[in-house]
Amino acid sequence: MMDHPAWPEGRQEGREALQNALLAGLAALREGQAHTWWWCSPDWADWPLEHPDLLAGLQAWMLAGGHLKLLAADYRHITAQHPRFVQWRVQWTHRIEARGVGRSGRDSCPNLCWSPLGGWEVLAAERGVLVSSATPRAVVAWQERFQGLWERATPAFPGTTLGL
Repeated sequence: MMDHPAWPEGRQEGREALQNALLAGLAALREGQAHTWWWCSPDWADWPLEHPDLLAGLQAWMLAGGHLKLLAADYRHITAQHPRFVQWRVQWTHRIEARGVGRSGRDSCPNLCWSPLGGWEVLAAERGVLVSSATPRAVVAWQERFQGLWERATPAFPGTTLGL
């Protein structure tokens, strides 16, 4: 793992901090040619998943071989508030794996996003405060937190629904 210059460093605050961090992370992934990105949120309520630049960037990243791992306590908000993201997810169901920890696991499910190149974690969603880093120490810490939850989670948020 190496520090990647496109990944933001340090504390960020404000209403657009999460949006800026997602877009900067996406740029870092595309420049650094990282092929897997892990997202975790209790319910995706504060994530700007309808942002046109994010969707366009995710589309290009997927075309280049990207894989997205989603982990949440609850996916109801994402289906209700982010229909364009949900439609995009259907298109890329073969490259997106989603798991859930259930609503009872909500308190243990952080708002975080990481890749081998860097990541960030929301410290206070109500104030728009997050910390981001590209240091190997931070990335490993986020990976360990995510992996522990991922192992206990079950498949969720299917890309397609089977009907009779």
